[in-house]
Amino acid sequence: MARRVNLYQLIRQIHMYAAFITITFLVMYFVTGYLMNNPQWFDQEKPAPDIKTISMKKPEVSNEELYKQLKNKLEISGRFHNSWTNKGTTYYEYQSMLRQTIVYFDSTHTTATVKVSDRNTMGSITAYHRLHKYGGSPAYSLYVLLMDLASLALLIFVLTGVYMWLSFVKYRWLGVGFLAAGLAYSIWVWLTFIFY
Repeated sequence: MARRVNLYQLIRQIHMYAAFITITFLVMYFVTGYLMNNPQWFDQEKPAPDIKTISMKKPEVSNEELYKQLKNKLEISGRFHNSWTNKGTTYYEYQSMLRQTIVYFDSTHTTATVKVSDRNTMGSITAYHRLHKYGGSPAYSLYVLLMDLASLALLIFVLTGVYMWLSFVKYRWLGVGFLAAGLAYSIWVWLTFIFY
């Protein structure tokens, strides 16, 4: 006869393991977020950017292939982050935790300008805190995947906690109060950012 599964014990174990998975990422976000809110602790002076102009014809390839070729030919560190056009010139931006690189071509598409800006301590902390979006080296993609899994684990942690609270706590008013306060605070933050 198959052993009967104790639903409460199963939920508790899922809740516990989800907490183990999320704790490291929550601590990381707390530390970097706290440091970002106290920039006065760090030297605010930014290193002067290194700007060089090289003879290079813009490849006639797709945007995705262009991002890769620029990175390889110019030995750019970091991953492609963004591109934009201003007054007919298209800029290609690459970012890593330690530096930002921007590449753009002249009107004849035969000369490239490369601007490399090393980040100061505050800039590196901010870049690390804001890491997002797949793409880049395998190590970076793995890191982003782990962040997604940590987010999923956090959601499971909350849902299993709410389930145990609803199922086994007799007096729920305190929990309802905390839940209402959390929802009210979240709505206030959203509205503040929307209308500020």
